[in-house]
Amino acid sequence: MIPVGPNAGVASLRIRESQTGPERKNVRIRLISFLALGIALGCGGSADNTQGAQLSRAPAAASPDSAAASVAADSVLNPLYRSQFGMRYHLKRKSGWLITGGEFDNYIATPTLNHIMFEVVTQRTNLTSTGLRFLETPDLDTLQMGFVVEMLRWLGVEDARDASLLAKVRRSLSQNVSQIQEASPIPVGGLVIRAAHVGLDVIVHVDVPAKHLESSPP
Repeated sequence: MIPVGPNAGVASLRIRESQTGPERKNVRIRLISFLALGIALGCGGSADNTQGAQLSRAPAAASPDSAAASVAADSVLNPLYRSQFGMRYHLKRKSGWLITGGEFDNYIATPTLNHIMFEVVTQRTNLTSTGLRFLETPDLDTLQMGFVVEMLRWLGVEDARDASLLAKVRRSLSQNVSQIQEASPIPVGGLVIRAAHVGLDVIVHVDVPAKHLESSPP
């Protein structure tokens, strides 16, 4: 879910200085809407966020378990920060929230790309999925695809730069779905990638099977 939770960190999604006034206003309205949805869900409301990077799951009420899950997530996030991927894009957790099922949704901010939302979902000390949402993006440009490639390399996909794999991802982006789990799966390196347009946005979601959790991402 990108983003669904209190203080969703939309300040990191900068507006390009080269954009016109109407374009800036449109993106700002969408970011404010995402934040309002996150606050509503964080306060115990309910909504079907079918455009998220995952199937809709309502955040659990605030509890000591949330703090414990946040601390446990550090065992995944600290290696992420120290990785080549993390250092290149200056990745840092902006916020996080407990979601039903015992998973913890970590919203990761980067100052190097505009209009992007990045989540890392953990369960205890395990990584279970990652998701990227590029706001109001007709197609991924070179910089955006580069971020996808580096994320896959961090997840242990050795052939993340392989032309055939990237072609599959780009072909998958021709799909228009109501939620990302409806997109055709792309199995690679023990992972499952789904990429598609959801509304006005491009979403790239990666499921990390339990067997992949035996070793930490590089």
